Amino acid sequence: MSSEPYDAIVIGGGHNGLVNGAYLARGGMRTLILEQREMVGGAAITEELRPGFWFTTFSYALSLLRPEIVQELELVKHGFMPLLMSSTFAPMENGDYLLLGQDHGENQQEIARHSRHDADAYDRFDHDLNKVLQAFKPLMDAPPPNLFSDDPEELLALAGLGARFKALPKDVLHNAVRLLTGSAADFLDDYFESDILKGYLASSSIIGTRIGPRSQGSGLVLLYHLLGEHDGIMGAWSFHKGGNGGFTKVLRRAAEAFGAEVRVESPVFSRSSLMMSILRGSAYQDDVVDLLAHPIARIKNVRQADKPHSRSEYKGRDYDLVGTSYDASTGQVTFAPKLTEAQRLGFRKSLIQPSQSDTEYSLKLQRDWIPRIVDRYSDSPTEIVLTALPRGPFLKLGGLSKGYDSVLPTSVIKKTSFSLPGHTFEFLEKPEYYFDAFHLNAKGRQKFTETLVSEVLGRLRSADSKPQRNSGSHLAVHGPPRIDDAN
Repeated sequence: MSSEPYDAIVIGGGHNGLVNGAYLARGGMRTLILEQREMVGGAAITEELRPGFWFTTFSYALSLLRPEIVQELELVKHGFMPLLMSSTFAPMENGDYLLLGQDHGENQQEIARHSRHDADAYDRFDHDLNKVLQAFKPLMDAPPPNLFSDDPEELLALAGLGARFKALPKDVLHNAVRLLTGSAADFLDDYFESDILKGYLASSSIIGTRIGPRSQGSGLVLLYHLLGEHDGIMGAWSFHKGGNGGFTKVLRRAAEAFGAEVRVESPVFSRSSLMMSILRGSAYQDDVVDLLAHPIARIKNVRQADKPHSRSEYKGRDYDLVGTSYDASTGQVTFAPKLTEAQRLGFRKSLIQPSQSDTEYSLKLQRDWIPRIVDRYSDSPTEIVLTALPRGPFLKLGGLSKGYDSVLPTSVIKKTSFSLPGHTFEFLEKPEYYFDAFHLNAKGRQKFTETLVSEVLGRLRSADSKPQRNSGSHLAVHGPPRIDDAN
């Protein structure tokens, strides 16, 4: 394992992660792909569920893989071998069936067994649909314009998209709009009368959804799946030799050939901290963050568990306190009219003065837990960054602040690589970023994370040009360094 920093880290070795990692490595970036399971592939894996029998367990076929990816990542050189799905079979309740293959004449005869009308209409349907597919095909490899942006480039791209659709023949535009906005059943009813043919074609309109073919939006799903291709044939599907697990093995070989490093059995511990794990290459642990970032009311939930209590109970609280004020001299709270009674109650509870025993318990936990957590990662290259927490939107809450101070043991402070200034997050000390007296809401947490990552990245870039005593992931300890109180 190299100690050199990575330019990019991809979390998850599924087919999308492998493709992205391969492109990053192809572009010259030092890339690491992390997969928590013992094999790559994600949902595109093939496993031996019974001795001698291998199953592609979570996916089924290749179709929407872009030809450009096959060419640019040189997949054929690494064993890419898709096999055409040459026939399809649709059984009926009365024992009959519909069997379609690669021969146009035989397909016409098979459809005519069920409906001469449908056999005559099938070529018209195929022709009309193919014109819509050809109109959409170039868009598959183009990023969609941002409808809400005022950026000149985005506006130009949006205008180009509008001009493209305006230039389409009216019948093509009409069919495109129907498929984009309507149901697959309505579209198919205009061409066919037999349920077996309509049911067979409509099956592609419900894959991966919880809707039926008569639901609005199923037309878009049908169009999306027909945009797939095999060997240049629109709407054709294929199976990879060795199952889709064989395909993702090809992707891994391609990524490694371009220089990417792939590690299996390498979980990332906290998805809430991925921004930090991108910095260096190992999983960033937020145990210390969790311990220091919550008030006394949450300290009580920690107890003797191996890890501090989950923060999930605070996720999703995205309302803010704009218009709310607190008079510390009278204890009177004036709430914004928009707040519900439950939100007001949550705010009042956050103002409860912690008892002396609660405060002592908090400090004891910090002194006991933080060294244990830091020592847990002492065998791997780790840097500790100290950063002050925002103090909350009501700075005149008399006597409350001392109960929430973070006291760092000397053993932790000695391992500190650098500290962020205490004023780093003062801009967050506004009601709009909080849902009670101490907890950041969704907007506040996003601003906190963005600022933290920006500050740490800036320090790391500066440090990269100087000799470093270690490298690796960065464990952030949120809380002001209090050397005078530490012991």
